Amino acid sequence: MQRIIIVLLALTIETSSFIHPTTTSQKFLKRNNNFLKQSSKKTTAVDNKRKVNEELELKGEKPYVGNDGQTEKEFSPRKFTASVQKMKQAGLNTKADVTQLFKLWEENKVHFNVIHYAAVFTTVASADPHLLESSNNAVSLRLLVEDIVCKLSQSPEFFHARELAMIIYSVGRMQINNRIFFNSIASPPYRDKLTKEGDAHSISNIAWACSRVGYFSEELFECIDESAAKIVNQYAINEGTTQSISLTLKGERADKF
Repeated sequence: MQRIIIVLLALTIETSSFIHPTTTSQKFLKRNNNFLKQSSKKTTAVDNKRKVNEELELKGEKPYVGNDGQTEKEFSPRKFTASVQKMKQAGLNTKADVTQLFKLWEENKVHFNVIHYAAVFTTVASADPHLLESSNNAVSLRLLVEDIVCKLSQSPEFFHARELAMIIYSVGRMQINNRIFFNSIASPPYRDKLTKEGDAHSISNIAWACSRVGYFSEELFECIDESAAKIVNQYAINEGTTQSISLTLKGERADKF
């Protein structure tokens, strides 16, 4: 009796531990297929997001998804502009305040339009000059100017006359004598855009900024001269004095933004 029980137990164990080769192959193939499907879905998702990024970049728009397939935090243009304006109103009173503004630019510049650049430049220009002299802030300021110079060389359609004039004014106010920058704004299509699309306020500030850093371009100032009638008419109405007009055209006076 004991022998029978032992034999039955042995048969039971042997039977339960035996796996048919066909069953094993089916399970393996099923697992492998599931893995391939999941991998394919992930690859497709990444490819689709990469494709979306490329299409957005071709249109000149800023993508919100990274090439790794991970969705980035959406950039809010209005919130960014509002935060910079708050900093300007509160005043950049310390080097840390200036550093924080540069940090905002560095973290968000990939999503910037020209309005954001103008907001950053005018806010930096409102700071006390000695706050820009620290090594870190000086380097960040140089990189900011180089960033806008790169934009000027690559994307003329990126700029509008008013915002570009604000940037030029800010560069002049900080007395940044970057010849590449000024040569860029003095060359077509920028000089035409600035003098034909800009209002009197913008044009006068361009002349002032060039004077501030000692920059002169015959072609640029010829375009400014051609727009002198517009400047005279507007300032004659608003200011009522020929002296303010002449000083503006000489680059000796400019209203602040």
